[in-house]
Parts: sequence; C-alpha cells; structure tokens
Amino acid sequence: MTVTVHVEGGGRQNNKLESQCRRAFRSFFERAGVPRGAFQIIVCGARSEALKNFRTAHQNAIANQLPILLIDSEGPVSAADPWEHVGIPHRPDGATARQLHLMVQCMEAWFHADPQATSNYFGRQFQTAALSQRANLEAVSPGRLEGALKTASRDCAKGAYDKGSNSFAILATIDPAKVVAASPYAHRLIEFLRQVS
Repeated sequence: MTVTVHVEGGGRQNNKLESQCRRAFRSFFERAGVPRGAFQIIVCGARSEALKNFRTAHQNAIANQLPILLIDSEGPVSAADPWEHVGIPHRPDGATARQLHLMVQCMEAWFHADPQATSNYFGRQFQTAALSQRANLEAVSPGRLEGALKTASRDCAKGAYDKGSNSFAILATIDPAKVVAASPYAHRLIEFLRQVS
C-alpha cells in the first residue's frame, strides 16, 4: 500500500518552494519511522487546492494506493471526526476519517514542540523564551504561534520568521518524536502512516 499525502503548502507556482516542501515532509516522516517508499508527498499549495486535489485523487484512486489529506486546522478542533471540523461538504463520497489529518492549529505548533532545533536553525540571538510555554500546543492560535516565532527570531541573521522562507527548512530539522509527544494529531498521523506501511 502506498499512501499519497496531499499536503497544504508549498506554493504550486514556485518550484523551489514546492521542492522544499516535498523534501521536508519526506525527511520528517522518514525520521519518524515511516519507511521510504511507503508514501508519496503531493504538494498542493493553498488549502482550497489541497482539498480539490485530494478529492480528485480519492475519486481516481487505484488499487494499493490510499490518498490522504494533511492541512492546518486553522483553529481548535473539538469534533471527533476531522471532516466535521473542516466541513462535511468538503468530504468526498466514501472518504473516511482516517484519510484526513490535521496540523493543529498550524504547522508552526510543531516548531514550538522542538525549541532546540528551531533555535539551532535561526542561530545566535534566537530568543527561545519567546516561544509558547503551553503544555498543550494544540490550544495555541496560529496568530500566537507565528507571532512568537517572529518575536523569537527578529534579531537573528536570518531575519524574523517568515512562513514561506523558513517553514520547510525548519520542518526538515525538528525531531518528530518531540512533535508526536506534544501533538495528539501529529501522533495520530505518524501512527497511521506506520500502520499502513
């Protein structure tokens, strides 16, 4: 079984960013113990494009291929079925809850889960204390997560955090074990990928 992971992000109009996104997620999953070759990263760009690409992939899926969708939740998640959070009209006929995975509330929560790797990426002058100290990172809003990263990195040589410029480079360095420990939804995703591989 090969899982095609349709990922929000990467900018479909930017080949460099698309390549960075693909490499970063591949590295993250492999370091999390998902075997190389068990999955394929499909970079989709904007959330609306990710939803559309997943729908097409689901409708045209072939034997031994399982498409899944990975997007930011963009808010707290209370529904048991992730499709209820995203909106049932977005759910293609026959798609199951195991085919939708969420970065709660956004990918930046994963960077807060590994402050050492994030600090190492930015280098000297990074203010680790500015990062969220909340035990439940999934309860922190996207605005606060991104704002804290910008504050922590504003005096660094790389400049203040910028999602397009920095996110995939950081993703390629953070420790999946720390992310899984801090995020039940990341744990759900990694366990799913390990099981189906």
